[in-house]
Amino acid sequence: VVHPPVAVQDFAPLPIAELGEFYLWAGELAPYKRPDLAVKAFRLMNKPLVVIGGPKKTSAALQAIAGDKTHFLGQVPFEVLKTYMAGCKALIFPGEEDFGMVPVEVMASGRPVIAYGRGGALDTVIDGKTGLLFRDQSVDGLVAAVERFESLGLDDLDPLALVNHAKRFDEAAFQTGIALCLGKLGVSLP
Repeated sequence: VVHPPVAVQDFAPLPIAELGEFYLWAGELAPYKRPDLAVKAFRLMNKPLVVIGGPKKTSAALQAIAGDKTHFLGQVPFEVLKTYMAGCKALIFPGEEDFGMVPVEVMASGRPVIAYGRGGALDTVIDGKTGLLFRDQSVDGLVAAVERFESLGLDDLDPLALVNHAKRFDEAAFQTGIALCLGKLGVSLP
């Protein structure tokens, strides 16, 4: 399998003193990405969650079910997004995607990921090493995952180890993977 290239060089960790006490959900606010699970779970836990993404129509529906500690920033400039990625306790990734670039971008920012354990997250997140995988795609399942994440102290994972893991999905790894596949087919690159 050759994974899509992620521009991991565009991301960097923040100093420990600049880390926030919030969790992050980022991406297009499409139903299959399950932002509703994150919003409901964090309302139930009364923990801070920052939601970045659009469109605005969907965020209004989510705002109606959100708790007081959930903040919707909408679509933000790339530099702002990078700051939130590098400053969060962890990314919340409750949807199932074929790959999912956002988790790799967050790991390239030195932060762990709490992801639903299906689809591309199984390729990018190593349970207990780069974050945490959960199997029950429900509000209760996500609440249990966040509680487990905190009890294991996974927000203290080594940022450089996370960055190095993310490099497995960078553009150079993609180019090498494509060249190997083409080589097996007897095709050489110019």
